[in-house]
Amino acid sequence: AKCNFCAHRVDAGLEPACVVVCPTHSIWVGDLDDPESGISRLVNTNPVTVRAPEQQTGPNVFYLGADRAVLDPLAAPVDESYIFSRPDAHRAEVSAQLPTDPVSGARTTLNTAHPRPWGWRVTTYLWTKAVAAGAMMLAALAHLLGVELGAVGDVVAPVVGLAGAAVTGVLLVWDLKRPERFLFIFLKPNPTSWLFWGAAVLAIASGLFFAWLVFALLGMDAVLTGLAVPTAIAAALTAGYTAFLFGQAEGRDLWQSPLLFWHLLVQALMVGSAPLVLAAAVLGGVDDAGRNLLVGTLAVATVAHLVMVLLEYLGRHSTRNAGAAAHLVTRGRYARTFWLGGIGLALVGAVLAGLGWTGPLLAAVAGGLVVQVALLAYESVFVRAAQDVPLS
Repeated sequence: AKCNFCAHRVDAGLEPACVVVCPTHSIWVGDLDDPESGISRLVNTNPVTVRAPEQQTGPNVFYLGADRAVLDPLAAPVDESYIFSRPDAHRAEVSAQLPTDPVSGARTTLNTAHPRPWGWRVTTYLWTKAVAAGAMMLAALAHLLGVELGAVGDVVAPVVGLAGAAVTGVLLVWDLKRPERFLFIFLKPNPTSWLFWGAAVLAIASGLFFAWLVFALLGMDAVLTGLAVPTAIAAALTAGYTAFLFGQAEGRDLWQSPLLFWHLLVQALMVGSAPLVLAAAVLGGVDDAGRNLLVGTLAVATVAHLVMVLLEYLGRHSTRNAGAAAHLVTRGRYARTFWLGGIGLALVGAVLAGLGWTGPLLAAVAGGLVVQVALLAYESVFVRAAQDVPLS
């Protein structure tokens, strides 16, 4: 983490310090684009390997004569003790549930602690923005379909959307290492980062949610009709942009699923419909078509969420990294939370929503509350398990 490739030396035409002081000249650097450079001749005339080629990130660090166990962290989990110390508790607990290499039996004998950078705040933010986005997607959809939701769609949905977006923003800023620098996202934007685009999406969506609330209170339905499509798009992007943000974390293969964007939209509809169902039960003013839209969305989205989760975790995985993370989820340290919380509670929520679709609305209200806990349990597992697979 501290290496900057000795930029001050390279800028002055010198080699990095590690190259100069290596007594066996084992470290080479140079211009790989120059076929006449020493490092180009070395790489082109010897069998070399790279770390994690399946990530397709175009690594420019090449190894000569390195055993696979040296380059693949999954091939050499930590043992109970290092040579001169003990591994941190988290690394030791995870490694105990990872398979050892049947050929080499290699073990890591020296390393440093690697705590998970993302924790409960990211888990919670995935839930809060899902609630906000789902509620507003439904309000906009109902308006486009001509379904009457009354105050539930005009007032409750944008209030839920604004509250969810506000809490999401607080959690995102709080999770920064230097929270006071959050304004740099806008003052010094990096258009290649989904951290910037995510912040922009949240800001635009919040503006549209606020405009929806104001014009609804003023009774300007014609304006709401014009806002419906951009609001629905902004809400969908609010729910789904995290798929692209997580996609930039190339080393966390569990987050690289092509289903993730669509899964986030389904999750948003699942948990975002719940507060609207509750509001419909308390406030009324929703006709049969509105009730069918809200409760039907809750039921169908919950079932779709369950199907997508089971397909993702019980199917085959393209890399060993993703397979190891899925193993931790389904049969390892997170299995109880995953099966009882993420799957079991979601199944209960789906059944209650189905009962409320044709029966008492209170059953759907209960189902909506249950799926909130189910999604939090699932997101907790999803965020942590991907970070537990060792990368070094």
